[in-house]
Amino acid sequence: MSPRDSIENKICDYLEGTLSPEVQQAFEHRLASDPEALDLLCHHSLMSASMRSPLVTDDHYAEILAAKQKRRAFGLSLAVAAAIALTTALVLHRIMVPPAEPVATIETTPGTAYSIQAAGKGEQDGALDYGETLVVSQGVAEVTLADGSRCLAEAPARITLHGPAHAHLSDGRAFFEIAEGAEGFQVSTSDLEIVDLGTAFGVDDRAEHQPQVHVFDGRVRATARSGRRESAELSKGEAVAVGGAGTLRPISCLESGFLRSLPPSLPAIRFSFEPTGDSRFEADGPIVQQESVRILNRPERPENPESIRGVSGRGLRLGDRTQFLETTWPGIGGAVPRTISFWVRFPEDSDGGSILDWGLFSGSRKMSYLRVIYSGDSRANLRLVSGRRWLQTTQRLDTGDWHHVAFIVDSPEGDQWPTVKCYVDGELEPLHPRVADEGEVAPLDSFEIITDHPESRPLTFGNRPPADRPEQEGTKPFVCEIDEVVVTAGILTETQIKTLAERP
Repeated sequence: MSPRDSIENKICDYLEGTLSPEVQQAFEHRLASDPEALDLLCHHSLMSASMRSPLVTDDHYAEILAAKQKRRAFGLSLAVAAAIALTTALVLHRIMVPPAEPVATIETTPGTAYSIQAAGKGEQDGALDYGETLVVSQGVAEVTLADGSRCLAEAPARITLHGPAHAHLSDGRAFFEIAEGAEGFQVSTSDLEIVDLGTAFGVDDRAEHQPQVHVFDGRVRATARSGRRESAELSKGEAVAVGGAGTLRPISCLESGFLRSLPPSLPAIRFSFEPTGDSRFEADGPIVQQESVRILNRPERPENPESIRGVSGRGLRLGDRTQFLETTWPGIGGAVPRTISFWVRFPEDSDGGSILDWGLFSGSRKMSYLRVIYSGDSRANLRLVSGRRWLQTTQRLDTGDWHHVAFIVDSPEGDQWPTVKCYVDGELEPLHPRVADEGEVAPLDSFEIITDHPESRPLTFGNRPPADRPEQEGTKPFVCEIDEVVVTAGILTETQIKTLAERP
């Protein structure tokens, strides 16, 4: 088939409307840059219209219809010309006129999981439009409006764009930076309304907190949306939380409490246990920058764990049931996805004990805490515990060697454990559900780690008194060495787990 035959076939299919959208778009671009192809389109349009005119074959009527056909031919030529002009204009319009710019664009941190929900459209991915809701289930997403205003939302969060100057935040935490000239932008939650007066600010609407606004630059007007509907104008360095009956309560402004740019990876915190020289240990990662985490190791306390040679640099040795190391980090709250990974080593004769934990220890009432414990030399395996329930590994770890362990905890669904995976030395490890032998256990639908209760425990390594099982005479000590603990706000992939499991 010659090139001319090929283009003529395409023209026929184009006029009949049988080209796929992708092929049609490519063909129209060719028409814009190929005068010969456009001439052929006009020629075929003329022939197609001409073939629709009636043919006079009866000589008896030829003379009668001659004049009428003359008039029809003239009208037909005008119609064909109009059709050609319309076709050409349509093609050129579709090619030359650029598509409308999206209302808002979305960029994310690697590993972020999100969807866009629109009324009547279900779930979709892409740019955000008015009336649509961005749902961030893992990671961090940055929404940038056409005027340059932007919002950085941390999972879990839902942001609905109601118009060019109004966004609604629910169930999450977000940083807003309003572009110059866009003053008056409104951010609302179910309990709080914030009107920008030329500023950068953070809004916290997480379930475990009272709704809050923190001003980092410029001014905002904050108004409670119910009760007394108190209102206040806030300046840089000021913050309020919505109290009871619609009041506004001044609180400390968290200057570093909100991410202001996309981090290079999922939010995480790393404990390498490198001494700082002032009886403390180092922590790093995006979460540390937000929450100013410190690891406490008071020199006057005899129960301090020992600094040892670890997998990489220094590690931590828990050599007694009463030894523990407390941090100032409350841990990851709620029922969001998270990954806990660490290096660990046990001797052959160690008794059981807690490796790390955080949350509200409410017994059998709720699954409101997370704890990783070692079962002792009888089984020498690990347990992920919450609410007197646990998931138990199979492999014995009392080999005297370093092992890398990772627990991946997804969000729960219904009356069952959250989906949990465990990797030991980079390989998937079977998990078996167990419950306490005596007494009640927490219902499975109560899984929600509580970090903001006055009695909640921050992330702690070792057995913080009072221990769950008090030391008895003759009981063997709990001996555990740990290093490179990483807690991630999200689910790491198997490849990422295997990378962490490689010895430095």
